[in-house]
Amino acid sequence: MKSNLFIYSYLLIAGAKQKRSIKPPVPALLLQGKACGRGYKKIPFGSSKNQNHLHTKLPAFTLLELLVGMVISSIVIAAAFSAWSIISRQHAQYRSRHEASTEASFFSSRLRRDFAQAHAYSGQANALTLQLRHQTVQYKNIPPVVVRSIGLHTDTFHVDVSRWAFTADSTGTAQLQLQISVNNMPLPLWLTRRRSAAEQLSNPAQSNNGY
Repeated sequence: MKSNLFIYSYLLIAGAKQKRSIKPPVPALLLQGKACGRGYKKIPFGSSKNQNHLHTKLPAFTLLELLVGMVISSIVIAAAFSAWSIISRQHAQYRSRHEASTEASFFSSRLRRDFAQAHAYSGQANALTLQLRHQTVQYKNIPPVVVRSIGLHTDTFHVDVSRWAFTADSTGTAQLQLQISVNNMPLPLWLTRRRSAAEQLSNPAQSNNGY
């Protein structure tokens, strides 16, 4: 009986010693603040280092910084859009003025050529008929355009003619006075031609405004 009790007591003591020799796992040592093996640091439980380790902050922008960035971006975008609108408007105005000047120049050159080649004229209110060698050219002022007709072909000039006056005298001198408005600026155009003696014999005067 005594021998059994002795053996039982020995086993209990040996089991207790073996139990004490077993090391707890690493996380438990970290939380208890005990030193452990190589590669681990002693971090006491509840310390600020442990809390920073558990709640690590990532680099990012704050809400105030985001709002300031949005406001600055909006100002820059609005300024760029305003500049683009002004440049586009100026370009459209320049293009319109250039087209008006080109149209008026082309109309005046075509009218000068037809008027110089004509050997007979007939003028009415806002209209002019020119008899060329083999064909007849008619001009009609229909504001804000002038229509040129020659046979079946028709040209339309986008010019604003505010004055259209045709006169001819018995000496065979014909005058055409026009006032063209180009970009809100008046541009006078005077055309004068005197018929030769041969033209006067072949086409005698019919009236004060037609030759």
